[in-house]
Amino acid sequence: MTQADDSMIGPGNHPSPGVMTLFDAGDEAVQQTYITFDTGKIFLVTAHAPTHDLNGKTVEFLRKLIQETKDEVPGLNVGLTGEPVIEHDEMAQSQKDTTLASIVALVLCALIFIYGYSETGRPIKATLCLVVGLAYTLAFATLTVGHLNILTITFVPILIGLAIDFGVHLVTRYEEELRRGKTKEGGLDPKPCLHGTGNFVGALTTAGAFLAMVLTNFKGIQEMGIICGGGLLVCFIPMITLLPVLLLRGRQNVIDHKTGGVAPP
Repeated sequence: MTQADDSMIGPGNHPSPGVMTLFDAGDEAVQQTYITFDTGKIFLVTAHAPTHDLNGKTVEFLRKLIQETKDEVPGLNVGLTGEPVIEHDEMAQSQKDTTLASIVALVLCALIFIYGYSETGRPIKATLCLVVGLAYTLAFATLTVGHLNILTITFVPILIGLAIDFGVHLVTRYEEELRRGKTKEGGLDPKPCLHGTGNFVGALTTAGAFLAMVLTNFKGIQEMGIICGGGLLVCFIPMITLLPVLLLRGRQNVIDHKTGGVAPP
């Protein structure tokens, strides 16, 4: 610091402060902050974020500083590693891969639904309700667990494959009732003999299988059980509230009445 001060305000031409002056503050200081290799050509610096929650921001900030330093000092080779860095990179890669997997799963489920039923309206409506349910599940995960880890982040593709079944059952039963001569409203009758109870029991049993994971001692598995089990029940809500409303409209209702030999109401 004295050399830097003298070089700026002192009379005459003073040499720039030497780097080794900063690093060579004595054996004790070096051991506490720096480890040197290759006669002072390689330096290992240890650092950590103030709290665990700031690890991600700290890693990104350090990488920004490293890049700025490389741009300013040509030929300088700087790397960043450590457990927080590896965890940050693993999480970032998992988020990227899971996002891609979720999009592919959603598109494939919708296409299979459309192909199997030879129509587009009702499968697309069920898929939209599924997306609403996934949004609700994200809110549920925020309120309960509060975060995602490298394991629980995969819950979206899992719920896409399971929760779409609620829409499949509802659309199938509704189509069957219309072809039997029921009105649009009558085809959505949620009595026990129809689709309501069966769908609800299916949601409870599947959610119960996931919630059983809460009984394990591994925290990641516990959080997975809470998010997936609760998420299934949350996804069930728009399937029995929003989807029936959407099914009341559409030209496919008229086609189903004609297919069943019944005049549309």
